[in-house]
Amino acid sequence: MSSTRRGRTGGAEHGQDLVEYALALPMLLVLILAIMEGGVLVMRYNTVANAAREGARAGLLPVTAACNLACRDGRASAAALALTEGLDQSAIQVDVNSSDVMVSVEVRYQSPLITAPLAALVGGDGIVELRSVTTMQRE
Repeated sequence: MSSTRRGRTGGAEHGQDLVEYALALPMLLVLILAIMEGGVLVMRYNTVANAAREGARAGLLPVTAACNLACRDGRASAAALALTEGLDQSAIQVDVNSSDVMVSVEVRYQSPLITAPLAALVGGDGIVELRSVTTMQRE
C-alpha cells in the first residue's frame, strides 16, 4: 500500500497564494479605477475643447445690422454650450472675448471624479477643472 505524505509546507502553499492575491488585489483595483478615471476625463476634455473650437467658429461670423457684437458673442456662447450635451450644464462656464481682429472662447468645466470618495480620504474635493481656450483670427 502506497500512501502519499504531504510535507509540512504542502498544505500551507494554498494559504500563501491566497495571501498574495489579497495583497495584490487592492493595487490592481486602484490601477483599473485610475485607467477608467483617466478615460472619462479625456472624453470630457475632448468635449470641452470641441465646444470652445465651435464657439470660436460661430464668433467669427461678421457683424450685420441684424446681429451686433453682443449678438455675435451670444451666438458663440450658445454654440459652445450646445456641444456640451453629455456634461452637467451647471458646472460649465463659457467666456467669449472678441475684438475687431480676434475672437477667443474659453470653456471651463468642473468635472466630478468617479473616485471622489477616495479623493476625500486624502483631502481632495473630487473635482478637476477642465479648461480649453480657442482663439481665432478674423479674415
